[in-house]
Amino acid sequence: MEAPQDLVDAVSRLKPQLVLVLDTNVIMNSPWLDRWKIDKPGTLLLVIPRIVDIELMSLTRGGKDEDTREKASRACYVTDKLFERGNPTIGIDLGADRWLISVDVPSGPDTTTLEDDLARKILSKVDAALVKLARACVQDCPDTSVLLVTEDRNCRRFARNGGISACRRSDLRSSETLGEMVLDRDPSDALDIEADIAATVNSEDERPVKIAMRLEELSGDDEFLIARGSGRLTNGEERYPFRWTFPYQSLAVYKNPWTDTFPDIWEYAVMPLENVDFMGNDEKISEGVRRFVCDMVEESGGALQSPLTHLRFTLPWHTAMALEPFGPSAEVHKRDLSMDEAEKYDQLSFQHDAHMQSLVEGTAESFGSVYRSVFQLNEDLQKLLGWDQEVYDPYNGPWDLESALINFLDFALDTWSVGETREKEYSYTPYSWLEEKEETSVDDEDDSEEEFA
Repeated sequence: MEAPQDLVDAVSRLKPQLVLVLDTNVIMNSPWLDRWKIDKPGTLLLVIPRIVDIELMSLTRGGKDEDTREKASRACYVTDKLFERGNPTIGIDLGADRWLISVDVPSGPDTTTLEDDLARKILSKVDAALVKLARACVQDCPDTSVLLVTEDRNCRRFARNGGISACRRSDLRSSETLGEMVLDRDPSDALDIEADIAATVNSEDERPVKIAMRLEELSGDDEFLIARGSGRLTNGEERYPFRWTFPYQSLAVYKNPWTDTFPDIWEYAVMPLENVDFMGNDEKISEGVRRFVCDMVEESGGALQSPLTHLRFTLPWHTAMALEPFGPSAEVHKRDLSMDEAEKYDQLSFQHDAHMQSLVEGTAESFGSVYRSVFQLNEDLQKLLGWDQEVYDPYNGPWDLESALINFLDFALDTWSVGETREKEYSYTPYSWLEEKEETSVDDEDDSEEEFA
């Protein structure tokens, strides 16, 4: 696993005594990071993962109640002021030997680890991402102590079982408590996570969970959208109705998804756990089951974009477009072409790019004819380079225009319309320690609220 390069560079440059990875809940409760009481000498590096920032922004529009929306708005206002002091991707000097940085969660390899798989089953999407980021930082910055700061007890326990130091924000005030929290060991030397989790699971107590969700409303503006609806959860023999609210970022503001840097549709589709309301039966529904509801909505993050937006963002990724031949490898092979062949290659490549641009921008007079032209140009370019088209799609084999178009439309038109109901069935194995009551934490006494616009 690799930690974000920005984070590795900041650690190498600043040489902090402690790296603090911050959860959404601690920032919402006390966003004035430069005022936190942290009884630890030396340089401190505070990390706000971008997925946390996305969740904060989404809660300003779609929090479960007015108090949540106000706290999220306050947190966004304060962190925006902090980000204005410098470049958050490099590191911002907060004074008093404290630095702030914002980074992406590492995507990692295609294969997932046991810890990643367990985290997705036990934790929320954001918490699982935080554990992954903290673990990557520990592995890639072995000479620096890393501490995950969260008010979520399950997240802390899971992190510690994996060899990651974790604590509440209030624990940062005591040097004695802080010293006990920071584990002086590598995650590879951690407890056997599989055995630890297995001890809390009754494998014979597997329960079926069925979820039916109806989309009833879509609202919002150019930046953020809010989906609302109702649902029914069947947990074993019991049925529970619920309401849900899902705030998420609109991708329509990105004019050119082919070249613009934009958030991943699924990675940053975060459904807050508290935005699932079982209308008086919340205490009967475990967090594990509630998380299935959130997962189902998050998986529909792309489908909740408008059909046109979903279509535009599908184009650059669609395998039939085979953009690979126009990468660095193609430039290397282009050197072997004759002058006439190289000139022909440039002409075809220019035409291909122009057609792709018209599809992405929605200016093509005929989607079908331009799509066909792009497909044909792609084949011509590959033949010119002497490449077999099958090389660029080893999973599906050689493409033909008909199968490529069917594949493209199946994906692009998978949108969730208002009034439509989606259903899914899961298999749920309860984890006993998820039912334990969370401790309460007290905010710093000197954290006074400020007016903001």
